[in-house]
Amino acid sequence: MKVLIDGRVLQHKTVSGVERYTKSLIQYLTKTKEIEFDLIKPSSDGKISQHIWEHFYLPFKAIEYDLLFCPANIAPVWIPEGVKLVVTLHSVAYLAASNSYPKMFRKYYKKTIPHIIEIANHIITVSHSEKNRIIHYYPEIKEKISVIYNGIDEKFIQSSSHRDKYILSVISHLSVKNMNLMIDAFNLIKNKIDYNLKIVVSNPYKRENSSFNLSDRITIFYNLPDETLINMYKYASLFVMPSSYESFCFPVLEAIASSLPVVCTPLDAVKEVCGNSVFFSSDFEKESLARAMFTVLTNPYIQDNLRKNRDEVLSLYTWEKTAAEYISLFKKVIMSNEN
Repeated sequence: MKVLIDGRVLQHKTVSGVERYTKSLIQYLTKTKEIEFDLIKPSSDGKISQHIWEHFYLPFKAIEYDLLFCPANIAPVWIPEGVKLVVTLHSVAYLAASNSYPKMFRKYYKKTIPHIIEIANHIITVSHSEKNRIIHYYPEIKEKISVIYNGIDEKFIQSSSHRDKYILSVISHLSVKNMNLMIDAFNLIKNKIDYNLKIVVSNPYKRENSSFNLSDRITIFYNLPDETLINMYKYASLFVMPSSYESFCFPVLEAIASSLPVVCTPLDAVKEVCGNSVFFSSDFEKESLARAMFTVLTNPYIQDNLRKNRDEVLSLYTWEKTAAEYISLFKKVIMSNEN
């Protein structure tokens, strides 16, 4: 059995959840001897040329394989006869939170995703809450969509007896990630606590490793390398996720892996994946988030309780387990006689 993996997303200069997922999954898939995997990437960094590569070159290259796997939402809008296609659709945020995305991006996804869903043999997504959301928008997908959870990179599994006086948040630049909510919530309680706020943002429009101070208590960092990010997790006192949309949420798991107490807005995917290892605000308003942050920061008993389930949570989300589920699904699709 031979599988071709679409590696276009690995050409992105900024690493967010989808890029991290793709890199980690490929690393573990290619360890197996059950299936032969080949990774292919476009040679150009240009967006237009990469899209041409995706929709024209990639399908023809896939003829040589039993299956084409596209791990990053987008796949060719046509497939030659006999080629089987599996796609991971991470989210439908371009529909459910459309205002967070540029107009051209929304148009592209709205045009291409229905074609991809139609021709794909199987669709994978990353949580049951996201599966339900996808089915809401695309009910025709119901019989060919599965959930396979992501893993957590082992390099984030750490602990420290020393914690510095700062709150950490790790988000992308999209408005749906609610950086302003994070800042507003912190400002509501900053005079009651002696902690600073550090926000790490993945943003392709900012220079790598650049940062600036919003005040003497708030610092924003852009596009940090993993080595720096890992240390920021290691020495933080609290992690906060202010987002209004997540389909899985790597940063929350990374914080849990780093033995951090976590406060999060009431996101269905995070509740599903992390359960009672996270302290949730009652709603998505700044007052609720501020109240939750203050409660956890000032209550060591709550902090200890949140940390208690760390090992159990981490055992559920390993890349070995994730890769094994993907390989099992690939085999089923390859051996299936369905068109």
